Amino acid sequence: MSVKKFRVKYANELIDYALVKSKRSSSIRISIDGGGLVNVTIPFILPEIVAHKFVREKLDWIVKKLKQIKSECKLVLPDITNNEYKKYRLQAYELVLAKIEKFNRNYNFDYNNICIRDQKTRWGSCSSNRNLNFSYKMLFLEDHLVDYIVVHELCHLQEMNHSQDFWNLVGKSIKNYREIRRELKKIRIG
Repeated sequence: MSVKKFRVKYANELIDYALVKSKRSSSIRISIDGGGLVNVTIPFILPEIVAHKFVREKLDWIVKKLKQIKSECKLVLPDITNNEYKKYRLQAYELVLAKIEKFNRNYNFDYNNICIRDQKTRWGSCSSNRNLNFSYKMLFLEDHLVDYIVVHELCHLQEMNHSQDFWNLVGKSIKNYREIRRELKKIRIG
């Protein structure tokens, strides 16, 4: 895998992007992370000029996504000590456990473990081993957002996808889940 940095001009803006040539990639793709870094991944055998042409063709989409990321709210937390992190993890565990006990009355799902971590990009996740994982940073969200995250991950215990059946399960506990989901998408975990 090789990585090179490039810049392209769009109107009066300069857009930086990283070009990643990967032996495992079978197609060209553009991704933009939460910090606004643009990555272009191409198969190792393709010439770079193909990637640059692809970026120019997708500039409208790239700029739109970058503006969307800038307009989103980021949860900014101060640097914390290791002891504070341990305290927050415990508080988050107690909060999540109480929420799971409350909402799981609607579902009666079995799960293995609840883990609280310093997740960088997700508020929560559910593994195929039926483990529920959550970010300690949930502590700093409004209560209705925490409810949604917990219910969302609980419902993945039955539906490991985002099908209509999954959303119907979420709707059993969170009637206005669409609004809350939109609200939560505006808050980036930092």
